[in-house]
Amino acid sequence: MSTFVLIPGAGGTAWYWSRVVPLLERAGHEAVAVDLPGDDESAGLPEYTRLVLDAIGARTDVVLVAQSLGGFTAPLVCDRASIIRELVLEPYQRPEANAVFESVCDFTEWPSIATRVLSGRDDRFFPVEFQRRVAKERLGLTPDVIAGGHLLALANPEGVAKYLLRG
Repeated sequence: MSTFVLIPGAGGTAWYWSRVVPLLERAGHEAVAVDLPGDDESAGLPEYTRLVLDAIGARTDVVLVAQSLGGFTAPLVCDRASIIRELVLEPYQRPEANAVFESVCDFTEWPSIATRVLSGRDDRFFPVEFQRRVAKERLGLTPDVIAGGHLLALANPEGVAKYLLRG
């Protein structure tokens, strides 16, 4: 059994993952959606990282899944927690305070763990061709693409869960 720790994007609400969590749990896994203080002007990446690490706790066999802006928190968590088995980047939002955008993302190198990138074919916020270019240039990876827009876990929860479960 794996534990999927799910990091939301801008706005920080765990609710974003509400349609994926039951699908992962029905498949026999634990799913923990982290709620981040996206609207808190004093909370930046250090606070986000601490909250995700607290959510992981003593769990092992963790698959860390980060949506959009959560992709900045995820490598910081991986840098501080050696129990992350895999990182999946998946490029409901409330206003995001500027603090997170002003935070330093201070990891020195990308974590040496299995990493996959999932993109929405119909993403109008970050078009799939842009995501392919960035993933290739920065990670040396080609994104897997499924139907849906920027908020894949809401638009295509079955596709996201299926992708996560195939490990």
